[in-house]
Amino acid sequence: MMYMLKIIYQICCSIDIHKKFVVATIASTDKSNVTTYSTKQFNTYTRDIQKLK
Repeated sequence: MMYMLKIIYQICCSIDIHKKFVVATIASTDKSNVTTYSTKQFNTYTRDIQKLK
């Protein structure tokens, strides 16, 4: 189940941490109040965590 929260900041990030992977979502709201979401999954190896950064 996905909950939609009110976005206060124009650009924000959410990170969901699991044992074997990390999921990051960036929410970006334009001047028309349209929000787009970009989600990527990363492994928990050092090189992948550096890509997340």
